[in-house]
Amino acid sequence: MAALRRVHLALALPLAVATARSSVHHATVAPLRNVVLMVMDDARPDQHYAYGQPEIRTPNMDRLAQGGLVFRRAYSQFPVCGPSRNSFMTGRRPDTTRVFNFLTSFRDAPGGGEWVSLPQHFKNHNYTALGSGKLYHTNCAPVHWSCDACTVAATENQPPNQDEPFSWSQDRPYQTPCQEYCPPQKGAPNGGGYGGPAACGDDAPFTAFNDYNSTVQAIENLRYAATKGTPFFIGMGVFKPHYPWHIPQQFVDLYNETTLAPPAHPLFPQGTPPWAFDHGLDGVQTFELLNASAPSGLARVPVPPLTAAAPMPLWVYQAMRRGYYSAMSWSDHLIGMMLDELDTLGLTNRTLVVLTSDHGYHLGEMGLWAKQTLFEDATHVPLTIRAPWLPRSIGEHTSSFIELVDLFPTIADLAGLPLPDGVDGVSQAAVVQNPESVVKDQAFSQYPRCGSPGGPATCSSRSATEIEVMGVSVRADGGRLTQWRRWDQHKLCINWSAAVVGVEFYPHIDDPSFGHGLFDEWEVSNQAANETHATVIAQLAALLRSQFDPAVARISTSPPSF
Repeated sequence: MAALRRVHLALALPLAVATARSSVHHATVAPLRNVVLMVMDDARPDQHYAYGQPEIRTPNMDRLAQGGLVFRRAYSQFPVCGPSRNSFMTGRRPDTTRVFNFLTSFRDAPGGGEWVSLPQHFKNHNYTALGSGKLYHTNCAPVHWSCDACTVAATENQPPNQDEPFSWSQDRPYQTPCQEYCPPQKGAPNGGGYGGPAACGDDAPFTAFNDYNSTVQAIENLRYAATKGTPFFIGMGVFKPHYPWHIPQQFVDLYNETTLAPPAHPLFPQGTPPWAFDHGLDGVQTFELLNASAPSGLARVPVPPLTAAAPMPLWVYQAMRRGYYSAMSWSDHLIGMMLDELDTLGLTNRTLVVLTSDHGYHLGEMGLWAKQTLFEDATHVPLTIRAPWLPRSIGEHTSSFIELVDLFPTIADLAGLPLPDGVDGVSQAAVVQNPESVVKDQAFSQYPRCGSPGGPATCSSRSATEIEVMGVSVRADGGRLTQWRRWDQHKLCINWSAAVVGVEFYPHIDDPSFGHGLFDEWEVSNQAANETHATVIAQLAALLRSQFDPAVARISTSPPSF
């Protein structure tokens, strides 16, 4: 493996972006390349080969990474499902899509009805574009553990009906995805949902699992598209490792939970603003775990508050990690099914494969669970791009920054299509062509809070008029700066004239974004008040203002790097 290029912070992202947009060598090829896009839900970079996490069994993601390029520094623009997916499926930032919750879609934004989505761009260029599973956001949460209710509720998805008929060819129906829960016989007396256990293994056949059926549909779409004689774009969404973790038992059996290490830093860092804390796990403040010693077989576990003075019991961390890891291994199996089918059909060498997630995940690090924060664990995502015709990328890792908003132009560029119009992302085809090149050297994310700081303050089901503060964050080579700023509930934008209500700075000097400490080492002590970092914090603050305040001109000079 080639040595990673050391990337220093050049605090001129807008200039770098403009340059990249005009000067990146486009990977125009003939004939046009096929595309398979696979998106997991809530998957942090917990993979063995790609990110140096040996406790995870991900053989299929490993072989994809060994044949492609791993982006070690890939970041979501919004660490919750709906807004993130509306962003990367259009190549536009959340401030452009105006999607900050689960109530609206990019089609509701001014002019959004005319925007061309990622799959739509391929469809418009005579590709067969077919999808299955969770690609756009799915709001359906059935009252029963099965997925029957989801078909009726498809109009509640964002965008409705998976953006049919705009995004997808109409040759084959889109299989409506859903989230499944542990069934009643697995200790869920209320029929599943968030009233049942967080994790359960199940010996039921694979056909009892929605993600398996969505994968079968994706494979059938692939087989169909391969017969048409035209290039194809196949999208495949996998719900797992989204909580709760209803998983085939054989993947749970891969892990002995008594050997799984708890987080090294299980308490929320002192001196960190309360707005940075999210009290809950996907919106619930108490979850249940199967526990034979509990009277009902289910132990109710409260999520610790901001002020928790002691970590949770060891067995809780271990049970939750076993659930998440087994869900990752189940997802890996499904991804392997798709990779196998490409091999069987003889399509591997002329198909671009992209694997990523909508955002990251906390597993008890710093007292946090799930996503919905602006820490590294919630914003850092796995990303592998395999383009077999670009030999310099095969089996390599790059430390160049990439944002999910860049996926649309990058995929189009690598497939040989024109770059899309009007998007906020830029093509990173140059990095896939030469992993030592750099297109971006920082990434931006944002997340709002509704309600009281330090409490259950998520905005997923709240109107943008109810946002209290908006957190904005920049991750650069040497650190992360996050500011929490007052929201103007009438203009629906940050009130930059109001004083900042919270600041965080976490140095990342020499952070390889790989291996030991990836999730639990770099953002455990807020250094915003440390005068040693004052110059860097001021530089990053100017970057944040330049990115998120439309009234401020883009920075066009390069202050000193780290």
